[in-house]
Amino acid sequence: MRGQQLRAVSAFLVSLHTMLWTAAPVRVKIILSNKKTGGIALRKYRCLCCGYLTLESRGEFDICPVCYWEDDTYFDFSRIGEETAVTGAYFDREPAAEELLDKPSGANHGLTLRAAQENYRSFGACEKEMLAHVRKPRGNER
Repeated sequence: MRGQQLRAVSAFLVSLHTMLWTAAPVRVKIILSNKKTGGIALRKYRCLCCGYLTLESRGEFDICPVCYWEDDTYFDFSRIGEETAVTGAYFDREPAAEELLDKPSGANHGLTLRAAQENYRSFGACEKEMLAHVRKPRGNER
């Protein structure tokens, strides 16, 4: 019985990995000419916690250097009879920040986006423990 359970879990993890890499396209836009740097620049995304342009992708667990929020995919593991359905907030579309405000973030140890935003406004990081890792925003990140 135990071997059968391990095989089922292994198959589930393989299918989850395959689904994530095929269903969640990388949303990085390359700009071929950038007069300021003279090279290739990556499009930046706004951090949902602090609001600065610091993330290279959306929903792929990038960590914002300004507030140290980890941009979560917000996986939802639901049981439907004997099956487990896995969905994520970014599978079909990019959700509005308001949709994610009160969802506990697994990547941020259960912290909600609303609490992280309040923490950032209060003391400059998503959590007090992250204060040692944050930096001030740069001019091009505003």
